[in-house]
Amino acid sequence: MKYVVTIIFLFILFFSCSEKRKSMNAIDLDSTEVISISDIFESIDVVQLDTNEDCLISSISKVIYHDNKYFILDLKLQSLFCFDSNGRFLFKIFQKGQGPEEYLYLSDFNVDPYNNQLMLLEPFGSLLLFDLERGTFIKKVKLPHEIIAYNEVYPLNENRLLFISLNKYKVVFYNRVSNTIIEKRYENDERLGSIFNPFYKTYIYNEDVYFSPPPTNEIINLSKGTSFFWDFGKKNNSLDKIKKLREKMISEDKNPERDYVGEGFLNYCIVYNYETVKYKLCLLDCGNLQFKHIFFDKETQKAHIFNKTTENIRFLLPDFSKESIILYDKAFSRELLHPFYNENNLTEEQKNLIKNNNPEIDNPFLVKYNFKK
Repeated sequence: MKYVVTIIFLFILFFSCSEKRKSMNAIDLDSTEVISISDIFESIDVVQLDTNEDCLISSISKVIYHDNKYFILDLKLQSLFCFDSNGRFLFKIFQKGQGPEEYLYLSDFNVDPYNNQLMLLEPFGSLLLFDLERGTFIKKVKLPHEIIAYNEVYPLNENRLLFISLNKYKVVFYNRVSNTIIEKRYENDERLGSIFNPFYKTYIYNEDVYFSPPPTNEIINLSKGTSFFWDFGKKNNSLDKIKKLREKMISEDKNPERDYVGEGFLNYCIVYNYETVKYKLCLLDCGNLQFKHIFFDKETQKAHIFNKTTENIRFLLPDFSKESIILYDKAFSRELLHPFYNENNLTEEQKNLIKNNNPEIDNPFLVKYNFKK
């Protein structure tokens, strides 16, 4: 009984009005439209990554484009690669081991623009810092043991970091000077129970960190304490549906919330949120491999809703980098992602680059879609 009361209280609190919480007119998810790549993006870059014995990539796990460089994490090889904007190889970080300059396992990395550093994160509680220009080791920081799992890292300013954890506390604020945890949020929060995976729900825009606690439609600015709410009218996942879903998931010990989309519980599952100068973005998994992209134009206050572009392209598992979406071949999800480019949108030079790429022996190529502003 206490469990149910706690859930009801949290969601009543969530759905209540607040001066800090912004919303919009209800979006009709049935009102889809025809969208072309040229309607949304200003330009497209195709980048073939160098291939040689020093920089062979097994599988791309994460890409960040920063200061005309591509930083690429390969979790399978436990390595981080750096290429320039043209795909020329610059350096590689591979320091797996138990030494003072090594890591046992990498779970995430990020770019710290405030200190010009690469941050490589060990989930067991270590942060390794490297020079952003050459990839040279700077130092290894042992993080406080009060947090059991460190899964994602985001810089807030020169001295503060934010960690996302899959353990007891989901959002953790950290001071680099004192090496202390200064704030912990969402302790055993029923919105963020371990049965709901918070990955792909966190992003940086305009130097602020945004977090979306699943399965809600809320996007919280963790830097400023404000929030935004996607309103899909009658299609919103109701409190009653969410409560029943939680009870079912706990009793069946079944994890992904999207497994229940369309089964009388969730109308959709939010896969990711993001924001650019022009758009607020959202991807909905509506079940049975049906997806809906929401591109909300902040100036016109109009929501563009589409399953895929006229070029047959969907942005299902992208990497975001400021005003760009980066797509590439992901072997484990080719059925979902393919195709991630259309030759009709490319120059002859870009077509030849792709044509000459041999996926059996060459490193992958990246396709970067640059938003209109």
